[in-house]
Amino acid sequence: MAETKKGRGCLFYGTITFVLVVIGVMAGIYFGARKAILTAVSTYTAPSPAPIPQLTLPPQEQNRIANELAREARQAIDGQRTNEVILSEEEVNILLEKSPDLARYSKQIYLQPEGDKLKAQVSIPLAQFEHWKELGQKLRSDLGNRYLNGTAFLDVSVTNGMLRLSLEDLVVNGQSLPADFTSRIEGQNWADAANKNPDMQGALQRVEDIYVRDSKVHVKFKREGE
Repeated sequence: MAETKKGRGCLFYGTITFVLVVIGVMAGIYFGARKAILTAVSTYTAPSPAPIPQLTLPPQEQNRIANELAREARQAIDGQRTNEVILSEEEVNILLEKSPDLARYSKQIYLQPEGDKLKAQVSIPLAQFEHWKELGQKLRSDLGNRYLNGTAFLDVSVTNGMLRLSLEDLVVNGQSLPADFTSRIEGQNWADAANKNPDMQGALQRVEDIYVRDSKVHVKFKREGE
């Protein structure tokens, strides 16, 4: 059960933080010149965090729900129930909160299945990432503790054991990133690194598909032995 729970947490969230952070950094790098990069940093990052939704359930109830979801996943794999587990917005964020590797980001990211897309409300202090510090060193400028505040719209799926995560849109400070920038990353799979991770590969082999429909996250598991 613990292995299933770990796999699910990694499966849903292992690359989402990566996507948001890299996009925040690339928004500056794309413009090329030092002055333009600093302008982009000023435009697409903020000096203070923005409020995002948070879970209000007590930890004990969160633990109960997380354990129940892990049990359902194990039953789906073992053929003891339907092979599809459907997650609500609250359940998705509980899994983020309970993921050992990503719990520290749970106050920075709030996931919202919306229609057939996965929306992420984010307020991420970029100074916690080496990429941000390296960018400041290259610019010979102290970028300070800037925040990536915005809303990302993601498309997620699994095909033949490969996770696909693509960015549909990223709205920062009330405006989408420029079309000439987003067109360059259109169609790129931001989950490539996760697909090469041995632990991730094991979890993905148990999943037939992941998709968002009617504002719910659907996870279809392969039966044991399939």
